[in-house]
Amino acid sequence: MSLEKSLLSELKIEREKTPSFFERIGKLELKEVLTPKTPWAYFTMEIYGSGIRGGGGLGILAADTLEIKKKEGIPSIFITPFYTQERAQGFKGFEQQIKFAKVRPEKRGFKPADSSVIVREIVNGKPDSTELKVYQKQEGCVTLLAITEENFGVLYQGENNSDHRLYQEIALGFGGWQVMKKMGVEPSVRQLNEAATVFSALACLDEKARETEDFEQALRAVKDGTIYTNHTLVQ
Repeated sequence: MSLEKSLLSELKIEREKTPSFFERIGKLELKEVLTPKTPWAYFTMEIYGSGIRGGGGLGILAADTLEIKKKEGIPSIFITPFYTQERAQGFKGFEQQIKFAKVRPEKRGFKPADSSVIVREIVNGKPDSTELKVYQKQEGCVTLLAITEENFGVLYQGENNSDHRLYQEIALGFGGWQVMKKMGVEPSVRQLNEAATVFSALACLDEKARETEDFEQALRAVKDGTIYTNHTLVQ
């Protein structure tokens, strides 16, 4: 046996000896709960890597979480926007300049999903709707879904309370929830990476309230399956 094959054989034996993630946390029953059809769903407004450029610690945490899910073999879906423009820092003379470059998901390794989704909003007091395109990428046990459209804009465009930022958040939350339903996915756990992703929980609440016709029962069901991660306290 070659040295390379011997090392690979030893590595395989060591992996088999290593307790799984669920064994280490004493939750073996979760092996049956978390499956490709009932995964851990993670909503985030930004992420680093996988062909997407984040903007800070929030995106780094999302990327680290994705890597852990892959390493531990936890069936997961990560839902994030794909921003059609990215900031690029440069210098002219001794002055810093910020430029914007157009980007496309196909150029970053994403493939178009089977269907698009529609979000409805009120514009100038009148009902309107926007068609959102969905792209996906598979990384081991993790499915990465990117929500976008031509005018989606840049990460953190405008103020926290700007209409465009609100639109991006609604597109991620309600659009992402629609995508999972079209895929036949019913997440066992929904993790919200900071307050901007709250619309995914509202989309879930809207669906469960229609199913049960009991708001309090629907609210309890959403609370029981939702994890909220807070970073910076902003009004």
